[in-house]
Amino acid sequence: MSIDETINIVLLGETGVGKSTFINAFANYLTFNTLEEAEAGQSVVLIPVSFMITVGDNFEEHIVKFGGVDDSNNEDFDHPGHSVTQHCKSYIFNLNDSDQRKLCIIDTPGFGDTRGIEQDDLNMEHILEYVNNLTHINAICFL
Repeated sequence: MSIDETINIVLLGETGVGKSTFINAFANYLTFNTLEEAEAGQSVVLIPVSFMITVGDNFEEHIVKFGGVDDSNNEDFDHPGHSVTQHCKSYIFNLNDSDQRKLCIIDTPGFGDTRGIEQDDLNMEHILEYVNNLTHINAICFL
């Protein structure tokens, strides 16, 4: 398989919009044939994620976490408002058993980080350096 048979999609969006969650959902979509199968099986969690839900009449807030600690320390859950994804990372999926093509989805740090415009500038610089090392980009997906 040549590198050009890989479809590269870069995910961009505001901090906390769900870029990493989208990748986890996509992995589960490829893993399970039906919703019932997904509910009965073990969820695929490629990227640890967390989010807050509000429940009950008292609007109690609870943090829900999926996945364990990433060995590369690419996710930071300790600072609300900061981009959880700290560095770009590629996730590669086989598109079809009979086809050699692969789909590469690139997770990126979010925009609007509470550390300010300087952090956004650093994140953008990192994203540009990362994608500059790709042979091509097929799509940019804004979430």
